[in-house]
Amino acid sequence: MFLYVYLSIMIKNLRITVLLLLTAVVAGLVSATVIEKFKGHEFVTDYIYGSFWMIALWALLSLFGFIMIVCCRLYRRKAAVGIHLSFLVILCGALLTHFTSHSGVMSLRLGETSNLMICADNTTELLPFNVRLDTFVVKYYGGTDTPQDYVSGISFLRFPDKVDDRDTVSMNKVVNYDNYRFFQTSYSPDMQECMLSVSYDPYGMTVSYVGYGCLVLCMMFFFFDRNSMFRKSLRKIRRLTMFFLLFLPFASFAEPLKSPSGPVADKFGEVLVLYQGRICPVNTLALDFCRKLYNGKSYKGHSANQVLCGWMFYPMEWRSEIKLDVSSSKDKQKLLLIESLFNGDLLKMYPVAVDGAPVRWVGRSSSLPESISVEEWTFIRKVQNYLQQFVMLGQDAEAIELIGNIKRYQDKKTAGAVPHVSEIKAELLYNSLTHTKLVAIICLVIGFLCFVCSTVYMARGSREPRWQKRLERILVAALSLYLFTLFVLRWVVLGSIPLSNGYEAMEFMALLVSLLVIAVARFSPLVLPAGFLVTGFCLLVALFGESDPPITPLMPVLSSPLLSVHVVTIMLSYALMAIMFVISLSAIIVTHNRKCPVPLSSVETEADGVQSSVLPEVADRLTTLNSLLLTPSVFLLAVGIFVGAVWANVSWGSYWQWDPKETWALITLLVYSLPLHKFSKLGDQPMRFNFYLVVAFLCVLVTYFGVNYFLGGMHSYA
Repeated sequence: MFLYVYLSIMIKNLRITVLLLLTAVVAGLVSATVIEKFKGHEFVTDYIYGSFWMIALWALLSLFGFIMIVCCRLYRRKAAVGIHLSFLVILCGALLTHFTSHSGVMSLRLGETSNLMICADNTTELLPFNVRLDTFVVKYYGGTDTPQDYVSGISFLRFPDKVDDRDTVSMNKVVNYDNYRFFQTSYSPDMQECMLSVSYDPYGMTVSYVGYGCLVLCMMFFFFDRNSMFRKSLRKIRRLTMFFLLFLPFASFAEPLKSPSGPVADKFGEVLVLYQGRICPVNTLALDFCRKLYNGKSYKGHSANQVLCGWMFYPMEWRSEIKLDVSSSKDKQKLLLIESLFNGDLLKMYPVAVDGAPVRWVGRSSSLPESISVEEWTFIRKVQNYLQQFVMLGQDAEAIELIGNIKRYQDKKTAGAVPHVSEIKAELLYNSLTHTKLVAIICLVIGFLCFVCSTVYMARGSREPRWQKRLERILVAALSLYLFTLFVLRWVVLGSIPLSNGYEAMEFMALLVSLLVIAVARFSPLVLPAGFLVTGFCLLVALFGESDPPITPLMPVLSSPLLSVHVVTIMLSYALMAIMFVISLSAIIVTHNRKCPVPLSSVETEADGVQSSVLPEVADRLTTLNSLLLTPSVFLLAVGIFVGAVWANVSWGSYWQWDPKETWALITLLVYSLPLHKFSKLGDQPMRFNFYLVVAFLCVLVTYFGVNYFLGGMHSYA
């Protein structure tokens, strides 16, 4: 009886009930990510994610959500019903996975057979078949010892001596046999043993995939629903105008300091070297060397190439340009860097291969094979000394010729096992164009000035001159072209889409924001200032860890096309949310600082003989723009999570592991989905809607920064 009364009260207050349940679920997920930092992943998995009360909360939320669909007659809107039912299917799949799946690790040595799996709780399980490791191969990036992939050839045996099936397991290639999925995990130092992760999930994964697929399809149909928030906002949008900008001049002053001439240093910068696990031009090493010592790409008018060569050929003079404190950890790293340059370990420019062995890159002081010729030995040991003499005597022509000999030696010994000349040129061009800090400052200055000007113009109800609008569009187009060029060049150099670390992700987000600004700038005069501000902040955030980190070979687990789709959709969603955040702030500021005595409308006024139109209601128009952007941002985030789940399932055999970033991505999706529901009534009042979007953006900040720099997990860039 009590339960019946309680349920009746909850149904009568359906809106409040759903909001409270959603808040409870989000609070539980948030607390789990924080507790995991101190108690570990297994603890929160057992006591929060997989607990009875969390499962009950999800069940109640699903139940009352279904009741709301019936009571609010949402069944008339097929797309909306489909979206909610898709979430229900996903939750059912997750529940099946929780109760029916299990996983573990198998250790196999070459030629040996086993069916023993060690589970996560340190218990053992016998598989209904045997597995034998036939082959194990580690593939490397050309000319380096950096692993590119791990490949295990395995056989499945139903009977002791009868092979039922054979297949190969590698990174991002999972083998499925009898509903058991095998994927590559690690291997022993002697390369005679490999560890395979094993997962068994015959029902939950399929059901969840069906739910994800239905969700994506229904969200696509949602864009065509005439009664959806997206279509209503699209009909209300009108063309607005906007702003201007300016530039900051920068100057540098240099003091005389000995270094090779520019042509000699630049020629030396084209020589190949083994650095950060890959073959790259010396110029890349020089830039990293200069940044670590002097926090910039140049020093006192000397380029990075000249700085590196100056330390090589004029060490006594350049030593006076830096003061090191041995008690400081940063200064200790600088000292080690300088020492590695002097002892030859930093400049591994000489490829050596004897007796058919793989090419090994060495420095001038490295140990050399005894079987190499005397001429080759002399060249490796003495060529830098000769180069130093030519530089100190000012014989630039002889120095350039000697550098050419080094390059010809490299070409002869590597026989094409190095990056193509076009890739080298692309990397040199990329190095010369990368000015992230300067571009970030310019974007922030432009965005701030434009934001102030646009706010003043809109509060007064006036329009800006055409030349200003044209200048604004030219500037944002130039910014987009610049960022796109850097993105493509880094892609060419890396050989895969550059989205593997925090710097690359934030630069890509800056590119997406600039492109989005071009697409939606005509809808509101505050879009361009918002775009410049968000782009500038993205570029500054990219510099938090380190300024343009060296390009390194991609980890084998990241060598998947699903990574590209996953990161692109997620970052595009975050870019839209960042733009909505700035627009919401603008709407709040305009509303509270509006000086017009009468509501702004489309009424025509005449001043000084010139006809001008007063702008429409600013806050309402900005709110409409946010309503328009909200739907695609939620859609892209959902797609990104789905693709990420598929990628995780392919890479390590589990489509969802309640990793902190996975959890916070889900929280962000739930928070941003709430305004799309009419029962929330957030769209009824513009200010309430804008305040909500400002607060909601905290979820995006925690998802990216909180996880990366505090909560940790598998997705952490820090």
